[in-house]
Amino acid sequence: MLPLQLLRARRSGRKLILKFCSGRDIELELAEELISVFRKHVGRKVGELERELEDIEERYEGMGVDFKLVRGLSTLLERKCDVETKETKVKPDQIRRIVFERAAKLGGFVIDEREEVLKAAAEELKIDPSGIEELMWADWDENKEIKSFNEPTAADLLREYNQSLLQTALFRAIRMELFVRGGSGKIKLLIRDIKAKGLMYYAESLKNGIRFLIDGPASVLKLTTRYGTSLAKLVPTIISMDSWRIVADIRMRKPLILDLSDSLRDLFPAHEITTVEYDSSLERQFHEIAASSGWEVIREPYPIVSGGSVFFPDFLIKKGDVKLLVEIIGFWTHDYIKKKLQKMKQVSDKMLLLVDRNLSCSRFFEELGDVLYFDGKIKYAELAKKLSEVEKMMRKEAEVLPLDIGDISSLDEISSRLGFEKSVLIEKLRKKVPAGYIFTGNLLLKENILKEVKSVIESCERRDLRSISDLLSEKGIPERYHTALIEAAGFKVIFRGLDESKAEVI
Repeated sequence: MLPLQLLRARRSGRKLILKFCSGRDIELELAEELISVFRKHVGRKVGELERELEDIEERYEGMGVDFKLVRGLSTLLERKCDVETKETKVKPDQIRRIVFERAAKLGGFVIDEREEVLKAAAEELKIDPSGIEELMWADWDENKEIKSFNEPTAADLLREYNQSLLQTALFRAIRMELFVRGGSGKIKLLIRDIKAKGLMYYAESLKNGIRFLIDGPASVLKLTTRYGTSLAKLVPTIISMDSWRIVADIRMRKPLILDLSDSLRDLFPAHEITTVEYDSSLERQFHEIAASSGWEVIREPYPIVSGGSVFFPDFLIKKGDVKLLVEIIGFWTHDYIKKKLQKMKQVSDKMLLLVDRNLSCSRFFEELGDVLYFDGKIKYAELAKKLSEVEKMMRKEAEVLPLDIGDISSLDEISSRLGFEKSVLIEKLRKKVPAGYIFTGNLLLKENILKEVKSVIESCERRDLRSISDLLSEKGIPERYHTALIEAAGFKVIFRGLDESKAEVI
């Protein structure tokens, strides 16, 4: 990222257009010259380099090149230098203190007295008088020495500049929409990177990918610098996606829109996405405690897509047949928590929530699953006890057989009657169906019922839904099951409108 004053951009209507380097001859020439200048100043003082850079800036400005480009490229190259203060027997600040104390006693002096002050200070410090003035300012930036330079190619420098320009613009973002497509592995790493950098986001599933809405630094009070830097650091991961598009609201003098996509991929550096082991110390604590309690712990196992939104649970833990999703809720904004609650309500899988007790809305999480509250740190004994309780409860639920269900029932009716999660019932029925019953779709029914339904349909002269439904009702089968039973028997119901008499069974 570059200093904000070096942002190169123009306005076109309501759009912010960044002035990227496209690799024009003059841009490559400038980059090569700057690299050459830095190279030859290795072993020399920073001040000498700065003076030559000023000459280059003035010369290229006369050729129509924006001084911000020269300074921006120079800034990136400065970061590739290893700069050291010259080693001295006596620290420069100590030399200055002695010199200034002696000068103060004189209350002012002429040239000859100045030399006497420096000579006396050198004698007191036991250093060579001829070099005392240079040593006195050795720790100033301009007097530091360039020890080494990590030299890039001109093309790579221009790509790095483009990335830094984008990062600088996003530092002024109020919010950013990110549209990405990629393999599940890359998407998972992107999510992990977003969370690891402490960014607040919402995600939803689209037909051709995932949309993220990320709060920008300009929307976060008192966190602008740190948060803006985190958002900027996300850019390398974004541009590594198979397909990406950024649409950001940028706060300038007037609000502007920044809109760019992977069509500009060649302007940016290629990056390999690196992974992080944990997003937070809380996740590390949970993983260690759960694993030591005998659970298999899987980080971010899979995205749960429901109602157009995407929910990424922090963990899936397993012990034998028992599976449990785990989500850790730390400190977030009120709006984030509100949307988080909406997403989690759509998750049917069994879930354990670890919630910061200091959240003002923490009580609302209790309706979503088992909750363990913590204060800043997850305690081993409390978590181990909670995991044991949840495991026993889930095993007890799994042992319950759906008895006395009659000839036919929906899974919703059975799970409600038995008092446990529908997901637990489905998992159980996948392993074992009660003797004489069939598990199909959302229904559990006796084998003879399905045979009877098939016989009724095949013998019916009129293949419309109304006629077949009347015959099934005569057999004592409730109407609420008719459509599902017809489809379970291998037929399809084709609706031609709202009139059921016009719905065909084929």
